[in-house]
Amino acid sequence: MRKNWPDQVLKWLLEAGFKIEKLEELAQAKAKWGYKVTLPPPPAPTTIVVFEPKQFTDRLVLFLGVNIAPEHLKELMKLNERSRISFISEIILDVVRVCPLCKVSVQPNPANPQSFAVSLLIFYENLSKAKLIEELIKLSNVYTAILANFWSKLPIAKTKEGVFMTM
Repeated sequence: MRKNWPDQVLKWLLEAGFKIEKLEELAQAKAKWGYKVTLPPPPAPTTIVVFEPKQFTDRLVLFLGVNIAPEHLKELMKLNERSRISFISEIILDVVRVCPLCKVSVQPNPANPQSFAVSLLIFYENLSKAKLIEELIKLSNVYTAILANFWSKLPIAKTKEGVFMTM
């Protein structure tokens, strides 16, 4: 018998103390069910979408989308294309170092980056409360790695609520 995964996952997320919202854009996400999960700082709140894809009901997808802040995008576009691609490639390598099983892409492309999309699969046969929380923290660390690259290589003096810059 199939476990009631939506209720079980919600229970674990609430027990961990995360802020949870039901995913309303199910069709857009091609999801059967899902939640937006916000992990608290540091360095900034991280929102990760946890969902079961419609076409694969044997797994959970954890998805992190990171838009490049306008201030950083402006500085990034001042670089020549070769330097921009090199910088974005360094970020991708850092993401893979933090999360070797994550799939990462740059939208629309490394020469004209607007955002990062990072996803991680957990098959239900391997899912536990500990596994789910560990993987969410790992994706939060991916977010921190992306931010840290921008902070170190394209620092912006402006601060927002005590954080150098959020994306």
